Amino acid sequence: PQYCIDGHCGITDFQQGRDHIAELQDDLPDIITLPDSPEDLPPLAPELIKGVLRQGHKMRISGPSKAGKSFALIELAIAIVEGREWFGFSCAQGPVLYVNLELDGNSFQHRVHRVYKALGYPKENIKQLHVWNLRGEVVPVDKLVPILLRRVSDMHLAAVILDPIYKIQTGDENDPGDVARFCNQLDKLCHELGAACIDCHHHSKGTQGQKRAMDRASGSGVFGRDPDAILDVIELDVNRDRRNRLLDAIIVQDMQDWATANDLDFDKIPLEDLGPTDRLIKAMGMAFPGHDAERSEEHTSELQSPNT
Repeated sequence: PQYCIDGHCGITDFQQGRDHIAELQDDLPDIITLPDSPEDLPPLAPELIKGVLRQGHKMRISGPSKAGKSFALIELAIAIVEGREWFGFSCAQGPVLYVNLELDGNSFQHRVHRVYKALGYPKENIKQLHVWNLRGEVVPVDKLVPILLRRVSDMHLAAVILDPIYKIQTGDENDPGDVARFCNQLDKLCHELGAACIDCHHHSKGTQGQKRAMDRASGSGVFGRDPDAILDVIELDVNRDRRNRLLDAIIVQDMQDWATANDLDFDKIPLEDLGPTDRLIKAMGMAFPGHDAERSEEHTSELQSPNT
């Protein structure tokens, strides 16, 4: 036997049924009501770069060509995997995927080891620095992101670094709609992995000094408005006298480190001899006569090279 349980309940017409099915299948988060007490607020995402960037957020490094953006990103990757400082900001320790789109793979590996050496960090967690070399592989971002998500789903990454983004950009960089669609793919990357997404972008042409940092990147203003954090690299006009004073200070510190490493009392150098470099070299030779003054001068010449 059958019984009527209730009437006038549930979905009453086809449109309601279609809306109900669409709501179940839209995969979007539910609409929430904000709590009235601060104690009931959800916790913030952990900081990846203290005071700068949180886990799952986005950061962009912008700057002119050959300004050292890639070196800064490699140093950041190392700082994260080793749990060290980056430009004075402490970093949480965790695995990193570096998507290398510009350098050939072998050169990139050599560069990472050179940066490690320059920083003086032991390679305790270098195995957590994963590299995906894609130079020569033309993969637009909308195709790249799904492939990346499949490959790294079990790595528990703290950050994904994309260097540089123009290699995977689709559409016109001056079109706000095209740029917004590109940025949405980066959002998907952060959301699916729970990792920070860090990339670099080039400056527009012309003088940048009078622009705000967020307006210096080439293309649509969406590039400047989209990231949670922006680090901009710009050349400072340092005159010769100022440069020489800065260089003298660097050389004094370097010589002090050298003396300490050789168990020498650097305080024996009179204060008045800590100025010009040639005067410091002579003072070092007088204070430590048993040591190689020529090597000190050679080392100082390296520091004074145009590439310093």
